[in-house]
Amino acid sequence: ARHMVIRRKDQPPQCVLVHCSDGWDRTAQVCSLAQLLMDHRYRTRKGFATLVDKDWRRFGHRFSERSLAGGQKASPIFLQFLFCVSAVAAQFPADFEFDSTDLMMLADLRLCGAMGTFLYNSEQEAIDADAPTTQV
Repeated sequence: ARHMVIRRKDQPPQCVLVHCSDGWDRTAQVCSLAQLLMDHRYRTRKGFATLVDKDWRRFGHRFSERSLAGGQKASPIFLQFLFCVSAVAAQFPADFEFDSTDLMMLADLRLCGAMGTFLYNSEQEAIDADAPTTQV
């Protein structure tokens, strides 16, 4: 799917619809990887944080359900994304403001539950838990 999104880049501007069965796992992976490859601003630290916030947290990635403690719904979707980003950054280090060390720290923060960003299944859950004022 990512290949199809990227291939559209060299054609006249078009809208691209990406839809996966559940809508919040592979969709986030494909869309955020495509944006990372096409737009250099997402290869900066601030831009990457914006991308994760926009395409993962605000889009509704189910961080809590996908965590290792999530039981049957556990799945390393976000960690797979970080692995893919790390592979691209290793191939083109001059194009990235961050490297695998930064991505490993982000993965560690995701796995240990130290950041409120990665504790909830939706933005609404975070708001209901008062996360914006009580957590990092």
